[in-house]
Amino acid sequence: MRAKFGTLELGILSAATLPIVGRNAGKLCKVEGCSKPARARRWCRGHYQRWRRTGSPEPPRYPVPSIEEISAECDAAYHAGLIWLATYDPKPHWQ
Repeated sequence: MRAKFGTLELGILSAATLPIVGRNAGKLCKVEGCSKPARARRWCRGHYQRWRRTGSPEPPRYPVPSIEEISAECDAAYHAGLIWLATYDPKPHWQ
């Protein structure tokens, strides 16, 4: 879509190229740690889209397992025959 204003032709317009006007002009995204320009609800485009999709502008928080939980899970998988542990051999058997 090409836009003409008087004798000035701007070329292809998209939301990314339009200047930010209105109450969010010159403001940054209000999500902590984000320094992108605010678009809607004082959020940047990415946080606004995430909010529309998921209901929250923050990324999902997944529980991070402890080392003990990972170790126990690997031990169980090894003893069940589901995985094989590779060890480093400085002198391979084929040499």
